[in-house]
Amino acid sequence: MKGRRQLIVLGVLATLVVAVAVLLWSVAPTLNGAALRDAELHTSLAQLRAEERAPFFRWLLWDCLFALLYTVFYTWMLRWLAAGARVSWLGVLGRTLSWFTAIALVFDLCENAILWAGAVIGATRVSPWLPVLVELKFASTAIFVGYVLMWGAHWLLPAKRDAITRTVP
Repeated sequence: MKGRRQLIVLGVLATLVVAVAVLLWSVAPTLNGAALRDAELHTSLAQLRAEERAPFFRWLLWDCLFALLYTVFYTWMLRWLAAGARVSWLGVLGRTLSWFTAIALVFDLCENAILWAGAVIGATRVSPWLPVLVELKFASTAIFVGYVLMWGAHWLLPAKRDAITRTVP
């Protein structure tokens, strides 16, 4: 029963992650008339128009919620897959990578904090850390997808799986 409950919760989390992601993509704010994703790395936040401020801050709050949701989902899913791994190294790898995905949340929240602070003070320059944080926040997605692919490949190759399982004491 516990496994079934976990699967239901993971399904609900996955649904929430997708719903919030769709919301974020559909109501993306603008920065001086340009889409935020196109302008955030090279346009100063001093150019944020008065009518763009409220949607911008609202979008940042939703983005923080999204970061928390997908981090919980990735971390929990990695631990769930690791618990089901029959090979010890695959289980240990999954539990270890779940910590990395949890730490990657900091990068996304720091990016949002820089954007928020820049908009509040009307920063005339783009933070030099912003491009780095934008790249680092995708680390958790890359880790998650890589582990799921490795886990899936492990289960799709039964002969190799049986040979590895027999060699582990």
